[in-house]
Amino acid sequence: MKKNAGFTLIELIVAIVLMGVIFGTIIGLFSKEITQQQAGVSQQELFTQARAIMNEVKTTLRYADIDSIKFYNGATETTLTSDSTDFAGITKMEYTSKMFSNNYDAAGGSAQEVDITVELQMPSGWTHKQMKVTKTIGTTTTTYVFPEKDANSLFTTTTNFPIIPAKLISSMDVDLYKIDLPMQYIISGSMKEEHLRTSVAPLPVDTSAETDPWVILRKHYIDIATLIQKYYAGGTLTAAEQAQVAVYKSYNNNSFNNDSLRSYVYNVNYNGAWPKGTIKYANGTTKVVYAQPYLYVASGNTAETFIFLKEVDGNSGWYTPYIYNHETHKLYIRSSSSSFNNVTWSTLKNTILESNWTTEGNNTFMLTKSSN
Repeated sequence: MKKNAGFTLIELIVAIVLMGVIFGTIIGLFSKEITQQQAGVSQQELFTQARAIMNEVKTTLRYADIDSIKFYNGATETTLTSDSTDFAGITKMEYTSKMFSNNYDAAGGSAQEVDITVELQMPSGWTHKQMKVTKTIGTTTTTYVFPEKDANSLFTTTTNFPIIPAKLISSMDVDLYKIDLPMQYIISGSMKEEHLRTSVAPLPVDTSAETDPWVILRKHYIDIATLIQKYYAGGTLTAAEQAQVAVYKSYNNNSFNNDSLRSYVYNVNYNGAWPKGTIKYANGTTKVVYAQPYLYVASGNTAETFIFLKEVDGNSGWYTPYIYNHETHKLYIRSSSSSFNNVTWSTLKNTILESNWTTEGNNTFMLTKSSN
């Protein structure tokens, strides 16, 4: 009789072992591939987060008012210039930018003020810090954070602030801001460290604005105010600057005060007549007004200089229904006069925006250009 063909027990055990090795290898390969794919997705998500916050900072910082950029060590403002070498302790920066229509097209139209705060924060339960950017436009606030997970953060207690100033041109006072976003992630069981870096220089002030009589008037005032501040602070003056101070001191009294500053600009820069213009309302009514500068000198900040208008020429009186907003380039009008004596522009600006002042869209106004 013919025996039935089959496998011995040993052959079956060997076959099972071989199949286990083969399937184990296949499963291992698939598992490794899946792990790498997951790590790749995590890496891609992390870079997406970094690029989003990088683009936000880079774009807004490009249009920042250079005088508004401030750095803080805790709650204390710190002077941090492009000559600085020690950035330790910096935890926050603030600046004011301009949001233009058509994707930041500065030549395209209206500009909105944008307040930006960049800070390092420690979320509850985290071992590392997180970068937080807060953008406020009017009443709308948007927040961006990086990274979104503690495990991806390289912001430690010893990490320098991710935005630092540097010299764009070593021989000139031109600021460049370097941005460095460090991050980490695990790939194939190993920790990987990456840095997303870029740099940006705020756009220079449009020199064509110097043909604007509003800008010229405010600049005349700020220039002499800055010089007089320097004089009373004991700064070294050139012969030309000393001559300017002598003329300044011939008006009113020997101190840093608004009356003397205005008298200097009124007589020296404008030959005794403030720039004037005519407001024409939709109903046909016209009013001749005179543009004049003002600074609450106790603030010590010449950038607080603003322009107001009166219906009479001269240097007296702090009541007016006309305030010019040099940030939005609009003339604000109200139905009755209001005093702004001993008020800073920052405070006055909020008053304009929050009270019954209006841009009076049905009127036209053009300030007479000055040859000074």
